[in-house]
Amino acid sequence: MSTMVERVARAIDEADVGYSINLTRLVDGVSTYTLRYHGVSDLLEFGSYDEASEHVRATRDERRARAAIEAMMEPTEAMLRCADEVVLTDEEIHRGPFEMSKAEWQAMIQAALKEQA
Repeated sequence: MSTMVERVARAIDEADVGYSINLTRLVDGVSTYTLRYHGVSDLLEFGSYDEASEHVRATRDERRARAAIEAMMEPTEAMLRCADEVVLTDEEIHRGPFEMSKAEWQAMIQAALKEQA
């Protein structure tokens, strides 16, 4: 079984997007750049290379973030053990189940960050 860090790193790597940006028109000094993501037939047009690049960066960042969150959906054994060991104060218990869930979540994430390959 891989650690959570390894799992998330692999998911981020696999979520990368392939793309191409091409100058498709240059009329009267006005440029039009076309962006095509690999595996997608739609073309997107931008007035500058920088605008197209920013779209790629934002798309890539969102895909990587979603992939990382999805990779964390199934906790590791170390994370589950750590959640079972969470001890709450009486005050935290009286705040209700959300406080317990938060404490367990934080313990699980701390455990994932401590796992060694």
